[in-house]
Amino acid sequence: MRIFLIGFFAMTIGFGCSTTNSNESLKDIFVLVQNKRFDEAKGKLRGDYSTYSGERLSSVKEPHSIKDNVDDLIDLAQSKMERCESISEEAKKISANNPGDEGEFLFKEKIAEDHQVFERECIQDLSNRESVVSKVKRYSSVDLEPIFLKYAEVFRVESKRIGSEFDQIKSQSEKATLDASERKLKYEQSEEYYSLKLCEMAGLIKLANKAISRENEAGKLSGFVDKNKMYEAGRMIQVNKENIGRFSKEYKSKFGKSWRQSACK
Repeated sequence: MRIFLIGFFAMTIGFGCSTTNSNESLKDIFVLVQNKRFDEAKGKLRGDYSTYSGERLSSVKEPHSIKDNVDDLIDLAQSKMERCESISEEAKKISANNPGDEGEFLFKEKIAEDHQVFERECIQDLSNRESVVSKVKRYSSVDLEPIFLKYAEVFRVESKRIGSEFDQIKSQSEKATLDASERKLKYEQSEEYYSLKLCEMAGLIKLANKAISRENEAGKLSGFVDKNKMYEAGRMIQVNKENIGRFSKEYKSKFGKSWRQSACK
């Protein structure tokens, strides 16, 4: 009789226990997550699950529990997948040829920041045992890593393209600067440039002579002449006459004719 009662209670307890879904059921759920069918995956949540790591996993968060649950893992996987895909897809829209209102410096800074975020959250985190990717693989055997590696390849290609655009812009800028420098050097050896400079020197001498004349006229009226002004004007005349002498010789040597001040406007 005692044996019968023990058996009866054992059967009663056995029938009263909640069933645990197989690890294959858990795998099916995360295959749906792998295919981005998140709502469908959540629709399959029922009770507890066995895992490939030998642990029990509840479908939703239990009160006061700090253990993982399937519902949260789905949310974390979805959030991470959408975040990393968003960064990689956004990179396709970026062009170094169109930095917008931010300007090149802030534009480069933003790209560098995006690269750091992607590297940290979408690549380095994959190897972390506590990352959602690692946990999903440990519990269900479903490997989400190839999804993130695909995003990483897109991001790598786009980063390389953006870098090439920056290199091309830099090369074009350097070429433009070099061309401008070469044009400047060539112009400074031209007859037009020499004539312009000689005329400027002649013009400065003319202004200095006028300054001396004005000071002399003022001295006749006031009996006082500003010697500093007279000195500066005289010095200007002296320096520019010397420069005209030197430039005139170079002008004749280069262009085979004498420079004439009458050509100045």
